Amino acid sequence: MLAEKFKSHDHPQAVLAAAAKYTDEISVQDGQEFGPFSGQGKQESSFDQSYFDEIHRSTGEPIMIVDHAISWPVSEYPKTLCYQCQTQTAAARMYDQYLTVGT
Repeated sequence: MLAEKFKSHDHPQAVLAAAAKYTDEISVQDGQEFGPFSGQGKQESSFDQSYFDEIHRSTGEPIMIVDHAISWPVSEYPKTLCYQCQTQTAAARMYDQYLTVGT
């Protein structure tokens, strides 16, 4: 069973412990901040490995990162949610950094 989605760095440890009793994994919406307006939010290339290690240690469950997003404007959609890079290439570089920083 999939767990409720938890916003990164925004939940009590007791909530994670309770969820771990009833689910097969812990879902975390990575990105500490999502801006209220298009293109704002946390720069998503920073993967906090120690944070995820602590969740795994404390719950014993695998972690699924959900709703991670890095966007870029296109002519049809100049405004996007979450962190917005200037180009698709810049977004690809940032995503690559996110995937490889914890390895």
